[in-house]
Amino acid sequence: MEKDDKAADSGGYTSSEAPAGLVLDGKNDQPDSSMEENPEVLVDAYMSHLEASNDKQLSKGAMRDELLQLVRDVKSLKIGADLTSFAAPASFFLPISTTELSTHAVAVASPFLCDALTQADPVRRMLSVLTAKLTACSRTLPATMRKPYNPVIGETMAACEHGDNPRWRALVEQVSHHPPVLAFAYQGDAAGGSFKTSGFSAGKPKWCGNYVEIRMTGEMTTTLTLKDGSVENYVETSHPSLYLRGVMGLGSQLTEWGGEEKIECKQTGLVGCIQYKPASLGGGWLGGGKHKVQGSVTIGSGKHAKILYKIDGTWTKKVTATATDTGEKLDVLIFPSGAAPELHALPQPLPYQLPTHTLKWDRHPHSVWGEVTAAVRARQWAAARTAKRAVEGARREEASSRQSSGVEWIPTYFARRDQDVAGGTWDVMSDAFERAFEAGS
Repeated sequence: MEKDDKAADSGGYTSSEAPAGLVLDGKNDQPDSSMEENPEVLVDAYMSHLEASNDKQLSKGAMRDELLQLVRDVKSLKIGADLTSFAAPASFFLPISTTELSTHAVAVASPFLCDALTQADPVRRMLSVLTAKLTACSRTLPATMRKPYNPVIGETMAACEHGDNPRWRALVEQVSHHPPVLAFAYQGDAAGGSFKTSGFSAGKPKWCGNYVEIRMTGEMTTTLTLKDGSVENYVETSHPSLYLRGVMGLGSQLTEWGGEEKIECKQTGLVGCIQYKPASLGGGWLGGGKHKVQGSVTIGSGKHAKILYKIDGTWTKKVTATATDTGEKLDVLIFPSGAAPELHALPQPLPYQLPTHTLKWDRHPHSVWGEVTAAVRARQWAAARTAKRAVEGARREEASSRQSSGVEWIPTYFARRDQDVAGGTWDVMSDAFERAFEAGS
């Protein structure tokens, strides 16, 4: 990932502004060698930085011991180290599982796919599909220095639109634990047509010194069946990464998306592209440049692509598409109340409903993580750690028992397509929604 200059590399400090005990080498923002002997210096600088933050949810005093342990743990990490199995301090937890966060993402995206079915113009349909993706990213941005729990294998959640006749339904299941893979599917209907989206995602966190990059991989395809029976497939061909900036106390702390989101539709020849711009000098730490996006909708790709719409804006506030021929402007994404908040918890009431019978599933995230969530909300970090270890210990024993018995874990709603790929590639089962949403299932 390119960086504009040394100050941008350091997360916003020049060498004269950095806290005591920190050096800016312009490469990886590692603490200097004195930290290996006295990590308290770094933690004191970090705590001073946190005191100026806007995160009122964190108990700063309770964090110091955990941060000391964190510094001791990470000081030996090499740049590029895989953090998949790294245990974050309890005070960094959001009171939700990744399964819940992903369910929230597909739920807030689904209404825009219903909207795509109402559009007669294929370009407008592509813009609606892009809006669905932008909305999912912008409304699931974790608060700075916060993370959801890693799901246990088999953890499953279902959601649907409020009302007796919901237009859309969503299903999410953790199908693999090593490596962690989350499969998802959502479907709905509107204007005499229907949509089906399915896929899977895996995030691999990488240690980069003063920031963590969570590189996203996976697949996602949305199929629109229009009123006249014609079918359009929108295939996601590239994914942005999630960046956690300033994790070692250097410069501004920031959570952001960075990289390219590309969606292609073979039937119409349209390509939608969103480039998430990472914060840099004059942006993330001087203001005005956080969460910027640029993009386009083109007919065709490569050198001969014709740009139909140019996309520009701030993905936590407002994004606009401008027609290149007429200058017409369309709101691709807008938050009427201002900037989209970073999540400390899911909004209440939820903008969707959880079927009552699903709350009784033994691997529903509320069942799995209930005690952990209660402790996190009360900011009782020792209790949260104990409850989390109990959950993880029980699942390890379960996995060991399966292994010794030669029993393979079989997901409930998704089937593995490719056995040769680590973590697998996954398709939703044909009867998954019928089984998941049937009361008493």
